[in-house]
Amino acid sequence: MSELTFSCGVDLNSIDNQQMFHLETSKSANIAIALEQSGVPFSAKYSDSEIIIFYDGSYREEFEEVISKALSDRHDALVIELKECLKTDDYSALLPEIADVLHTTVGTLQAKPLDIQEHLCKAYVDFWQSDSKTLRRELDRIVTVNSRSYDELHKHEKRVHAPYHSEQTEPTAYITREMQKQAAEEVRRQRREAEKRERQRETERNYRS
Repeated sequence: MSELTFSCGVDLNSIDNQQMFHLETSKSANIAIALEQSGVPFSAKYSDSEIIIFYDGSYREEFEEVISKALSDRHDALVIELKECLKTDDYSALLPEIADVLHTTVGTLQAKPLDIQEHLCKAYVDFWQSDSKTLRRELDRIVTVNSRSYDELHKHEKRVHAPYHSEQTEPTAYITREMQKQAAEEVRRQRREAEKRERQRETERNYRS
């Protein structure tokens, strides 16, 4: 057994129905991040070659899904695909998978503005390693917040140009600003989470080097 350099998660004594899991893997950090994203109560010690986890057995389904995804190479491929999408502003490679998660059509997602497609693809890659419920929740959040903002903006523009309805402009504009504010806050929240994960990875890389 190698030296388990890193630790993360909650206090071990706070975990109910404790289950222990040991795995030799190079994806230890990814597993820890995905368990945290999925809301699984856990405490872990790990290195770049193995991980030991104590987790709440009530979350066995979510836990096993995270481990199953970590053992595949799909996330590495998704990261590469996302980079290509960002270069060209063409997100068609990832939209079919996102549509499956959201139970919608690819056409519906392609009809959305490019910035929303971008946010969806980034969130899909960031949260793909988490459990299915978490992944869908994060994607739903982006669609809902941004759709409300754009819908209200569209209604506002129609009312501004409609005759005899100028008195409705100010209330609608207020709603639009609120929705846009919510959308901006959501984007900032996701950016902070991504930066936090990147700092954690950078710290681990610096420690190993």
